[in-house]
Amino acid sequence: MRTVIYVMLAISASLLMAYPVYAQKIFEQGITIAQSDGRYIITCFSEPSHPSGVNGDVTVFADMPYSRTVRFSVGDVNSNGIEDDHVMLTFPDDFGARPATDFTVLCNLWSGSDRDEEGAYSSITAEFWQSIYTDGSMRLRQGLIMPETINVHGSAEVACFSEPAGTGTVDGVVVVITPDGRAYFTHAPFSRGDVDGNGVDDDHLLMRFPDDFPMADTGSAGEYTVFCDLTSGARGEDGVTLRAGEFWQFFWVSFNVIPESIIGMVLLLLGPSIALLLYRWMV
Repeated sequence: MRTVIYVMLAISASLLMAYPVYAQKIFEQGITIAQSDGRYIITCFSEPSHPSGVNGDVTVFADMPYSRTVRFSVGDVNSNGIEDDHVMLTFPDDFGARPATDFTVLCNLWSGSDRDEEGAYSSITAEFWQSIYTDGSMRLRQGLIMPETINVHGSAEVACFSEPAGTGTVDGVVVVITPDGRAYFTHAPFSRGDVDGNGVDDDHLLMRFPDDFPMADTGSAGEYTVFCDLTSGARGEDGVTLRAGEFWQFFWVSFNVIPESIIGMVLLLLGPSIALLLYRWMV
């Protein structure tokens, strides 16, 4: 029995040397456009909800720009059990606009706590847009999959994604800013697949911080900002690369995090001891 325990302890120790796995979380923003009786229900959302609330501008570009500045509501507009900040507007009614079937929706979001000296919201937490043509319905999701917290000197696996996948190529610059203001970036074409496993193809870029960012480290505790700036791989008439969205979120580096892989190791370590105790109790 002791031999078995020693073998399992050795296996556990070797597995502990592998990359720790931290609990991943999906941070997403998006737009849903649905047709109803010749009108379009536009929903802009950001998930999970921001602790200070969210305000935003929703602009529809049709024969001219139509814009509304709104306070987002807290709820679960996606019905997935996670609270989000969202707003629902009807086009053309809520914009005083002329009816149109070809238009683009732009959402700019601000966290509700960030104001400049004049009282205006100064911190953009996301900017994303989606176009719709004829009478179709469309849902756009863009966001990050990454842990909320990792240990000092740990690594965070990060996925930057845009869904549904575009018809052309998508490229992106991903920037990570450390608590002391250092900025590190990586640039690469996005891959096509289903990184969040929901059955819909997306464009995504998988990376690990700091491993995939030259000279980067997670030696400082605090808040790390992850910024994704996506382009469509195409250029407009003016020669400027067309942008597909920009958004950012944060993860924390702390001294007090227990990675999921280590929890598994702890359970694996305790297993033989429990078995031995049961064995002695039974005999």
